[in-house]
Amino acid sequence: HGEGDKVGLDDFFYAGGTVDQLKEAVDMSAVSATGIRVTGRGLADISQEAQDAIAEFNMPPFMFSRAGQIVRITTDDRGISKIRDCNIHYIKGVLARACKWYKVSVKDVYSECFPPEEICQDIMALDSIDGVPPCNTIVKCPVMSGHPTWSIHDTPGYCEAARTYIDTSEFTPAWVGDVQSAVDYIRNDVLVDFPIAGDSDFSHALSLMLLPIVRSAIQGPTPLHMIDAPVQGTGKSLLAEICLMPTLGDHIASTPGTGDEEEWRKKITAGLRDGNGYILFDNLDKKVNSAALASAVASMEWADRILGLSSNVNLPINVVWLATGNNAELSRDIVRRTAWIRLDAATERPETRQMVKPFRHPNIRQYVIDSRPHIIAALVKIVQNWLDAGRPPFSGTMKLGGFEAWMSMMGGILEAAGVAGFLDNTETLREHSDSDDTAWLNFYIRWNTRYGDKGVKASELIEEFLIDEQLCGLLPDHGSDKAKATKLGWLLKRKQGIVRNGMKVEVIPGVHGSSGAYRIVKLEQPAVVDQQTMFDGDDSSVI
Repeated sequence: HGEGDKVGLDDFFYAGGTVDQLKEAVDMSAVSATGIRVTGRGLADISQEAQDAIAEFNMPPFMFSRAGQIVRITTDDRGISKIRDCNIHYIKGVLARACKWYKVSVKDVYSECFPPEEICQDIMALDSIDGVPPCNTIVKCPVMSGHPTWSIHDTPGYCEAARTYIDTSEFTPAWVGDVQSAVDYIRNDVLVDFPIAGDSDFSHALSLMLLPIVRSAIQGPTPLHMIDAPVQGTGKSLLAEICLMPTLGDHIASTPGTGDEEEWRKKITAGLRDGNGYILFDNLDKKVNSAALASAVASMEWADRILGLSSNVNLPINVVWLATGNNAELSRDIVRRTAWIRLDAATERPETRQMVKPFRHPNIRQYVIDSRPHIIAALVKIVQNWLDAGRPPFSGTMKLGGFEAWMSMMGGILEAAGVAGFLDNTETLREHSDSDDTAWLNFYIRWNTRYGDKGVKASELIEEFLIDEQLCGLLPDHGSDKAKATKLGWLLKRKQGIVRNGMKVEVIPGVHGSSGAYRIVKLEQPAVVDQQTMFDGDDSSVI
């Protein structure tokens, strides 16, 4: 054959060609250029080529970085998407699909092989990989990016500006009408069948619906939205679903509250790892006094030990916090981290309301599914109206300490849309949830009436303390008077310095090892506390 002619291997060997002649005829550099050669090379060089292959293969992105881990988004048969860590087997599969891998024999023969285990382990150990972008959460709606772009993104897939994955194929139409018509649609159509108590409650329900769209642009924590009602059957859990379904999907999962601090921590960690964009605690039936929940709601990052492992994980907090309950009792530390949504049907059996007046949407879940593009269009219109107005901050006087970024943006969005009442019911929530505070105040009054400012032992106060049923559970039901006095003394020490209605507990130290005494001190001029201070004080001593 002539030079440059194509020759089949059968013809080549039939004509007397040898293996050595074949190797000389083949440009092996061209073969190796199509993949990664692993023989005779160092870990760093191979790993860098593997990273380059991943970066090229990961377009559009399906793998991401989160909290120092390589993660992926999985979707089950119901369309529920979650963020999951990539294990070494997944990384190996990606590398095998991203490019060819070759090893070379001593006779310089190239053959395909699997990606080496050492390379997979090295990739997993990296804090970040070029071409594997950060992703904090998953939504099913357009999202707003913050500084410096300040714009709304609606292209499905990964949004780099918001570090968010938009998991939807639905087209969001432009809202036809002004911002007032968008607000009216949410108030008088989508939420019309819920007995929302007042303007403040509606403003917080609307802020809950808007939050998944703007959450990535809020550089700070966001409060717990608490949907509360006097009795069962009012629609708390359903309202929670309806507020989240347009932006976060048809299947809204909830978890019950707990009285165990360790369980609170586990629930929070599991919810954050999923990356679903929300954590919903449904039907809280015990007093909510969780240090873990209070810490998580007020933080931008959550650190915890991974269940079953000795390592810790640091997770970004970009979720919507939501809870429901009947006349929910919250500790003061939770109250000052809460936006309250009160439902009140003003009837003994609210579940029978539709028999008196039929609901506009008898199957509200299906209505929301069918109307999702229209609902999202209204919500986007409300946010875009704020952007078009120059992003004015909230001008109201009521504050929620620690949530300034959320308060400024969300309050500004609602004010620009003409929605009144933002945070106006915060003080009412405090009064609604302060049953322990009232019980302690009444105890102080009884104590002061009987003993004045005289120092007394804890054992002398047990009788007055146990008069109030609200306080009885704080002392042991069984046991000696000494045990009760010891517990009461411990409670009083934790109350020292906290002013209630111009009175505070003062501890008188004992001498020569004897137990101390306690007295009530009446302040001449009770301190006047403004609303901001009221919700910014340390509440670590609340029982």
